[in-house]
Amino acid sequence: MPIMMIFAVVVIALIVVAGIYAGQQLLGGGNQSTAQTQIGNISAKIQSLYSNQATFTGLTTAGAITAGVLPKNMVATATTAVNPFGGAVDILDAGASGATPNPGFIVQYDGLSSTDCQALATSITAEETFIGADVGSGGTLVSTTPVNTSPNQPVTPTQAGAACTNATNSVAFGFSKSSS
Repeated sequence: MPIMMIFAVVVIALIVVAGIYAGQQLLGGGNQSTAQTQIGNISAKIQSLYSNQATFTGLTTAGAITAGVLPKNMVATATTAVNPFGGAVDILDAGASGATPNPGFIVQYDGLSSTDCQALATSITAEETFIGADVGSGGTLVSTTPVNTSPNQPVTPTQAGAACTNATNSVAFGFSKSSS
């Protein structure tokens, strides 16, 4: 095989590898954008659904699915939902979960890598943001201690870096009647 032919094969292989890498980077960014949009839409739909209620009592992932709050592409079963990163989505009544704001509700994304956890946590402003080791599905709140020290303030990169230290993480955003 002539040297020029070997060189051409190596160049083509490098182009293919670079294309695969670039595609993975684009998909990762797409997941962040999709998650941000989903959380904003879910929050707005829950606010609308509960607009004439004093609290969010009884709010669960299953109830949100039944009420059509979650888009069909997020629904895994009648009681479970999945986020763009492949982890579970939990919708919870904040008061029943032992968290603030009360009355309020939680939108929690599970199964996040440390990098995705940090990016998502710093990209959404909620009344309270909770971060910790991935709790999986099942309606368990990741923590009752918020990472953001002031309500309605975004999580700083330093706070997210200190909190998103697990192999897989959960990020939960707490919204009240007035915060979403």
